[in-house]
Amino acid sequence: MSVVLKLAIVLFIALPGVTSIYKYAYNAGSDDENNDGVPDSLDLNRDGKLDHPGCPHNKAAPVLNPALLQTRDEPYRDLANTSASLLQGNLGIRPLLILNQYDVQYEAFVHQIRTYGDRPFDYLTNEVQGQRGFFNLPFGQTWKSYRQIIMRYYSNNVIRQPIGFEQSIKAELDYLRGILKTGAKLDISQVLARPLLRNFFFMIFGTSFTDFTDDIDKKIIPLFVTSLTLRPKVIDADWEPKKRETEPVKLYIENTKKILSVLKTMIQAHFMKKPNGIGNALADKLRKNIQQRLEAKGEDTCTFDELTAVIWDLLQLTVPGIIRNLNWYFLYMLNYPAVQSKVQSEIDQYLKGRAANGQDQLNHILPYTEGSILEVLRISPHTAIKRRTNAPSCLHGYNIPSNITVVPNLWKVSNDPHLWEKPEEYRPERFQDGIRFGTPAAFVPFSIGLRRCPGEAVAKMWMFLYVTPLLQEFKFIPEAIDGSPPPLESLPRRLFDLITPVPYKLIAQMR
Repeated sequence: MSVVLKLAIVLFIALPGVTSIYKYAYNAGSDDENNDGVPDSLDLNRDGKLDHPGCPHNKAAPVLNPALLQTRDEPYRDLANTSASLLQGNLGIRPLLILNQYDVQYEAFVHQIRTYGDRPFDYLTNEVQGQRGFFNLPFGQTWKSYRQIIMRYYSNNVIRQPIGFEQSIKAELDYLRGILKTGAKLDISQVLARPLLRNFFFMIFGTSFTDFTDDIDKKIIPLFVTSLTLRPKVIDADWEPKKRETEPVKLYIENTKKILSVLKTMIQAHFMKKPNGIGNALADKLRKNIQQRLEAKGEDTCTFDELTAVIWDLLQLTVPGIIRNLNWYFLYMLNYPAVQSKVQSEIDQYLKGRAANGQDQLNHILPYTEGSILEVLRISPHTAIKRRTNAPSCLHGYNIPSNITVVPNLWKVSNDPHLWEKPEEYRPERFQDGIRFGTPAAFVPFSIGLRRCPGEAVAKMWMFLYVTPLLQEFKFIPEAIDGSPPPLESLPRRLFDLITPVPYKLIAQMR
């Protein structure tokens, strides 16, 4: 066969795939060889230079209508109805900048990351853990080192070699099956805390997490559920100082400090068993990093306060979001029984009765099932994670001041008709063409840029490993006698609160 003919065959086979790739874009940079989510070429050492020091003209951003921020119904949807690409105003004592379009968010969080990469001061976080932890760190070397460790661990121990993580999930699925088989009317969000927290602590402590099941079940879970209940009532204490003396805020702070105390005791017990060495669990890798930094600064390396705060940050970033995501997912299955049936048919056809595993998700053998998960994340995104400008800048032609809280309106991007065809419709098939080559660039439930959620890949696999076996074994139906599904409505909330559905109940039937 001639070289020309061989080349023609290769191009014939490859070009359709290459063409498809151009329709999609990963958020990670192309020069990220160590797969830590941070481009290797990015200079994180503060050199005093601004990304864009100022606009050639003194043009301020459009003023935000304060009434839009006081709503407890659909604040992100209300903000999305404005035509401005960005809006500037005040939320209580906090100056605020709303980024209302994808291109503006991309410009800020990708092209101007050094200016828009910090986190703002948060009252509740500061009261509970001070300046410890990694979530609120400035965009610098310490933050980068934490992110590298976390993402490498997720990649190597959860995504690429998920055997231990899968076994942890399978054990908790047995617990869930026992509850679902009763046929009782269930609020699925209320039965997920135990299994998901146990999965989380398996990632933190490895197989030794079994030493702490009593602490998890009897101490962490009740305190954690209380924190979840209190959070919507106290979130506005950050920008309304008068709320800081109210009983819910005091109770939330006291409750969260109790969680940190239990966590610290668990961490100390974990390391008491290995005084002469450090293992391969995430807690071990984080501890080693912290010790090295403290030694370099000549500080005490025996304290566990910093590690406790980091693990608490990780817990807050993962478990509440997964509970919320699965809660929305099963609500959509109740409202779209045809989608549920199609997912089950795909599972039956390709798995043929065997249990799903992480490799199935990596190989995308269930594209419609994956699409049903991604579509839930698109149509009902989490919430906005706050950023902060650390210098004046020029963004989208507007002068933006330093030290302003920046809020990306993820709901607007996820429901923008210019980016998504009929965005109000739940359509899993919209993702099928992109499952293999990467999700659309405008798919931003985990935000975009270098400070997007580091657990994005883990969250998707986590959901896949719960959704697939449960739909393989059960049919989920509404509790209503007439079969009418609960409404696809979210609870009233303030900015920065998780977007969660109105409480509902379902019934699981064996297939």
